[in-house]
Amino acid sequence: MSYLDDHLLPGERIVYRARLHWTIFLTAITVVLLGLGLWILLQVFEPAYSYAGLGLAGIGLLLAITRRNPFIQRERFSLRDIADRHIGDRA
Repeated sequence: MSYLDDHLLPGERIVYRARLHWTIFLTAITVVLLGLGLWILLQVFEPAYSYAGLGLAGIGLLLAITRRNPFIQRERFSLRDIADRHIGDRA
């Protein structure tokens, strides 16, 4: 349950619930793929430095985790849901 669900007044209901779009992960996916590509390339030409590609892929995974983690997102406290009554209509 969300914060909004817990604090609805009697008779109120959620009429629209917004979700994050999957494209927020495009940067993270790109960094992971570049890191894996770099790792493969370095395995072939310079195996001693192949850990650099894995490090880049790890950074991409951290980007993905922080974009999805609600405790790190700035939007954590924004209400992306719309109720059927305005908050001022509590009378």
